[in-house]
Amino acid sequence: TASQSGNSNFSAATPVTQSFCIKPSKPAITVSDGNTPSPTLTSSAGSGNQWFLNGAAISGSINASIKVTQAGVYKVQSTADDCVSAFSDDQTLIITGDLTENSPVGIFPNPAKELISVLLPEIAGYKSVSIFHMDGKKMDSQETSGHQVTFHVADYSSGLYVIKVITDKSTYALRFAKQ
Repeated sequence: TASQSGNSNFSAATPVTQSFCIKPSKPAITVSDGNTPSPTLTSSAGSGNQWFLNGAAISGSINASIKVTQAGVYKVQSTADDCVSAFSDDQTLIITGDLTENSPVGIFPNPAKELISVLLPEIAGYKSVSIFHMDGKKMDSQETSGHQVTFHVADYSSGLYVIKVITDKSTYALRFAKQ
């Protein structure tokens, strides 16, 4: 509230109330336990968080950390008093689950920045492993008789990709996110 009292030369001014907002900093998201069925996302904002999945607010998800079990695009926004920050950068998660004998093909890390490794079925014979962009463009491929291949993905643009594994007996398709 601004006010000015009067004196012998000037009349008193009518008090004026004005509010203003200091926006909180844009929060950043860090991921821990990324190669598990339930990774944890943590906001750089210690309080006032609201988490979003695929653009919709997640009801009751207002803590600094959230354990997730659903694939999708996550982001967070923080609030201080009535002031709302910009949204964090999107964090795309693909939930891959545990690699067990019921899951003969696996990928790690997911999401990936520089390298992605593909764990292959322990069966004899050659396996063909290819990476495709979501638009269908083939990015890379390898053939092996081993049980693991590694691809360099550092130059790939951010987004979702499909890994296709072909064996003599089966075809598998998995998705991974490139950060």
